[in-house]
Amino acid sequence: MLHSFIPASIFFALIVLAGGAIVTVVQALKAGARREEASIVQEPVAASRFTIPVSILLPVDSNQDALPQTVRMLLGLAYPEFEVIVVAGRLEGDVLDRLSTEWGLAAKEFFYRHSIETEPVNRIYRAGVDSRLTVVDKAGAGRADALNCGVDLARYRYVCTIPDDVEVETDGLLRVMSPALWDPAQVLAVSSHIERAPCGRYRSPTADASAGQAGAEEPRPRLSARLTAPYQYLGSIRSLMDSRLLWQGLRGGLGPTEHVIVWRRDALVQLGGFSKTAADPSLDMMVRLQSAGPERMPGHVVRSAEVFGHAPPAPLGEIIRRAKERQRAAAETIVETSRARSSVAPNVRRQEGKIVAYFLTSELIAPLLQGWAVAAMVLGALIGWFSWYQVVLLLVFLSFGNAIVSSAALFLRAAAPGAPEGRDLNRLLVISPLEFILYRPALAYARVTALGSAIARLVSD
Repeated sequence: MLHSFIPASIFFALIVLAGGAIVTVVQALKAGARREEASIVQEPVAASRFTIPVSILLPVDSNQDALPQTVRMLLGLAYPEFEVIVVAGRLEGDVLDRLSTEWGLAAKEFFYRHSIETEPVNRIYRAGVDSRLTVVDKAGAGRADALNCGVDLARYRYVCTIPDDVEVETDGLLRVMSPALWDPAQVLAVSSHIERAPCGRYRSPTADASAGQAGAEEPRPRLSARLTAPYQYLGSIRSLMDSRLLWQGLRGGLGPTEHVIVWRRDALVQLGGFSKTAADPSLDMMVRLQSAGPERMPGHVVRSAEVFGHAPPAPLGEIIRRAKERQRAAAETIVETSRARSSVAPNVRRQEGKIVAYFLTSELIAPLLQGWAVAAMVLGALIGWFSWYQVVLLLVFLSFGNAIVSSAALFLRAAAPGAPEGRDLNRLLVISPLEFILYRPALAYARVTALGSAIARLVSD
């Protein structure tokens, strides 16, 4: 029985993976290397007083040294009206001094509605130099609590949540807000991408703020970050391809792993804010928004193919940690949607089923099929059913299959500004077959351990 099952399962996994790769390449060729037309003409909108204002929320915990530089970049966004709310857990004295020197911060009495329960706020500072800046010093209680505090303080209808290690593009906010500007009554959230490690060309907000120059070069990354930077970049580019080919045709979506998201504030408040226990508070909120049903939460979520900004290559340990969090979040997504299915209408269940199927195919099923094919082939070789030559042949097949998909993603990425070209592009094409062997095992380890812990937690509950 086992002797027939293992070869059949390997063959099935390879057929599914090959079929997925072929469909992806065909779709990429159909889409072509053409920049999709912007849904909003940017120049008039950027100058208009009637564009919907946005509250930008920047939760900060450990990376406070980069805060002045990050704030400077955010205040330089090309958008008619917005505010920046920095929510810091235990703001360090020297960082506060630097912020006060540059923007004239002063502690103010603030009266606002506590719509979402959060940890106590110590002080709220307003900037005298630029009234768009507010800095909150509060008890540290995690990213979700900081975001909820920012939502409470936000003055505007839409809030934008952004990580603290991102170099933003000047027109990034304008582009990610395009769907909401077209239909503010129906758009609950819009996700955009953070492109990680673009071939060593990243210019970081962690540079010395005293230089006074946005985007100064940051200190040299760790060795593991430098070695894996091209593969992190390829992962970001494939995520962009998924958004353009798969998600944009669907009225709904779940954000990519590296993201900046614009939310409609009233929807966040209605659902009680971001969960403090979720592995990924943003992904959890997107699931809850789309599980609530049109009667309670009319509207939809958009996963755009826009790049909001860039981030540096992460060390290998950080990559594994984030992969574990994402896998736990995927497991939580399955549980959350299963619980909500019985309380929503059939048409909502069908739409929700499509969204979850798209998400799980890219986040869970495809990696598991790849891992199973390799593990089963190695097991068969150890038993004596297969030769080691066949194991090597399988690895070559999977490596080049992954490289073909990456090449299709690079083809689509060429349609947008900032795409790799010349030597950078050639280097990515050459090393892409090695990604499956040199980089994917670390991600596979993270996925397996996270999935195992998630299953154990479900069994114990």
